[in-house]
Amino acid sequence: MKPREVGRVLEKVLVGVVVVLFVGLVVSALAQVVSRYVFNAPFMWTEEAARYLGIWCTLLSAGLLMGRNLHLSIDFVVERLPAAPQMALRVLVYLVTIGFAAVITVYGFSLISKVTTALSPALRIRMSYIYLAVPVGSLLLLLYAVLGLAGVGRKPAPGDAHSGTGDKKEA
Repeated sequence: MKPREVGRVLEKVLVGVVVVLFVGLVVSALAQVVSRYVFNAPFMWTEEAARYLGIWCTLLSAGLLMGRNLHLSIDFVVERLPAAPQMALRVLVYLVTIGFAAVITVYGFSLISKVTTALSPALRIRMSYIYLAVPVGSLLLLLYAVLGLAGVGRKPAPGDAHSGTGDKKEA
C-alpha cells in the first residue's frame, strides 16, 4: 500500500471513529436531559460519559483537521506575500506544530503513567483510558503535520488532503 493510500484509509477510519464518538456524546447528553427533566431522576453516568466522549472526539478531530488543512487560521496577510515567504511561513507553522505535538505526546504519556489506578467517579473506568486521548490525538496531529511539511510546495494530486499547499480541501 502506498503512503497516500494509507493516509486515506487512516482518515476514513478516523472519521468513522469520530462520528461514532460524537453520536455517543449526543445520545449521552440527550439521555441526561430526558432523565433529568422528564423523569426527574438524572442518570449519574451520562454527564461524565458525554465529557469523556467529547474529549476523545475533540482530540482525534485535531489530527483530521490538520490532515485536511482546515484548522482555523488568519491568512489574509500570508496570502498577500510572495510565493517564497508564503512557503517559508507554512514550513515554520508545520515545524512549530510538530514541536508542540511532540511535547504534548511525551507529556501525555507521562500523565497516563500517573493515573493508571485512578477510576472515574460515575463510570468507574480507568482514567488512563480517558487521558490516553491526549497522546493519541497529539500523535495524529504530529503525523499529519509531518505529512503536511513533506508536501509543502508540491502540487496536490486529485483528492489529496495532505498537500501542504495551504489550499483548503472541501469537507
